[in-house]
Amino acid sequence: MFLSDDKIFGIEGSLDLIVDFFVAAVQTTNTALITSFSYMIKNPEALARVRAEVDEFVDSRIKEDPELAKLPKFDLLKKVINGETCFEFSYLSCIIQEALRF
Repeated sequence: MFLSDDKIFGIEGSLDLIVDFFVAAVQTTNTALITSFSYMIKNPEALARVRAEVDEFVDSRIKEDPELAKLPKFDLLKKVINGETCFEFSYLSCIIQEALRF
Protein backbone atom coordinates (compact mmCIF):
# COMPACT_ATOMS: atom_id res chain seq x y z
CA MET A 1 0.00 0.00 0.00
CA PHE A 2 1.24 3.51 -0.82
CA LEU A 3 0.80 4.99 2.69
CA SER A 4 2.83 2.28 4.37
CA ASP A 5 5.89 2.80 2.17
CA ASP A 6 8.85 3.54 4.50
CA LYS A 7 10.56 5.71 1.90
CA ILE A 8 7.68 8.17 1.96
CA PHE A 9 6.72 8.30 5.64
CA GLY A 10 9.84 6.84 7.26
CA ILE A 11 13.03 8.54 8.42
CA GLU A 12 14.21 9.22 4.88
CA GLY A 13 10.93 10.84 3.87
CA SER A 14 10.80 12.92 7.03
CA LEU A 15 14.34 14.19 6.51
CA ASP A 16 13.51 15.10 2.93
CA LEU A 17 10.52 17.14 4.12
CA ILE A 18 12.60 18.94 6.74
CA VAL A 19 15.22 19.87 4.13
CA ASP A 20 12.49 21.05 1.75
CA PHE A 21 10.95 23.29 4.44
CA PHE A 22 14.36 24.72 5.35
CA VAL A 23 15.26 25.47 1.73
CA ALA A 24 11.85 27.06 1.13
CA ALA A 25 12.26 29.30 4.18
CA VAL A 26 15.77 30.37 3.14
CA GLN A 27 14.62 31.08 -0.41
CA THR A 28 11.65 33.17 0.80
CA THR A 29 13.86 35.17 3.16
CA ASN A 30 16.44 35.70 0.43
CA THR A 31 13.81 36.90 -2.03
CA ALA A 32 12.29 39.29 0.52
CA LEU A 33 15.66 40.79 1.41
CA ILE A 34 16.81 41.22 -2.20
CA THR A 35 13.50 42.76 -3.25
CA SER A 36 13.42 45.06 -0.20
CA PHE A 37 16.98 46.31 -0.73
CA SER A 38 16.34 46.76 -4.43
CA TYR A 39 13.24 48.83 -3.68
CA MET A 40 15.12 51.01 -1.21
CA ILE A 41 18.06 51.54 -3.58
CA LYS A 42 15.69 52.65 -6.33
CA ASN A 43 13.76 54.89 -3.91
CA PRO A 44 16.13 57.05 -1.83
CA GLU A 45 13.19 58.54 0.08
CA ALA A 46 12.20 55.08 1.30
CA LEU A 47 15.77 54.32 2.32
CA ALA A 48 15.99 57.61 4.21
CA ARG A 49 12.71 56.85 5.99
CA VAL A 50 13.91 53.38 7.03
CA ARG A 51 17.20 54.83 8.29
CA ALA A 52 15.33 57.48 10.26
CA GLU A 53 13.07 54.81 11.77
CA VAL A 54 16.08 52.71 12.83
CA ASP A 55 17.95 55.76 14.17
CA GLU A 56 14.92 56.82 16.20
CA PHE A 57 14.57 53.33 17.65
CA VAL A 58 18.27 53.06 18.54
CA ASP A 59 18.25 56.54 20.10
CA SER A 60 15.28 55.56 22.26
CA ARG A 61 17.16 52.48 23.48
CA ILE A 62 20.23 54.60 24.30
CA LYS A 63 18.03 56.96 26.35
CA GLU A 64 16.77 53.94 28.30
CA ASP A 65 20.30 52.59 28.82
CA PRO A 66 23.07 55.21 28.36
CA GLU A 67 25.75 52.50 28.60
CA LEU A 68 24.75 51.40 25.09
CA ALA A 69 26.22 54.61 23.68
CA LYS A 70 29.70 53.32 24.57
CA LEU A 71 29.40 50.34 22.23
CA PRO A 72 30.76 50.40 18.67
CA LYS A 73 27.93 51.00 16.19
CA PHE A 74 27.79 47.43 14.85
CA ASP A 75 27.72 45.95 18.38
CA LEU A 76 25.06 48.47 19.38
CA LEU A 77 22.84 47.50 16.46
CA LYS A 78 23.30 43.78 17.20
CA LYS A 79 22.34 44.36 20.81
CA VAL A 80 19.21 46.46 20.29
CA ILE A 81 17.83 45.01 17.03
CA ASN A 82 16.92 41.37 17.33
CA GLY A 83 14.07 38.94 16.80
CA GLU A 84 12.01 40.52 19.56
CA THR A 85 12.48 44.15 18.54
CA CYS A 86 12.32 43.80 14.75
CA PHE A 87 8.52 44.07 14.80
CA GLU A 88 8.74 47.65 16.08
CA PHE A 89 9.76 48.98 12.66
CA SER A 90 6.45 49.74 11.01
CA TYR A 91 7.74 51.27 7.75
CA LEU A 92 10.41 48.62 7.25
CA SER A 93 7.79 45.94 7.92
CA CYS A 94 5.60 47.45 5.21
CA ILE A 95 8.48 47.34 2.73
CA ILE A 96 9.18 43.69 3.52
CA GLN A 97 5.48 42.78 3.29
CA GLU A 98 5.29 44.54 -0.06
CA ALA A 99 8.33 42.58 -1.25
CA LEU A 100 6.71 39.31 -0.17
CA ARG A 101 3.50 40.23 -2.02
CA PHE A 102 5.20 39.70 -5.39
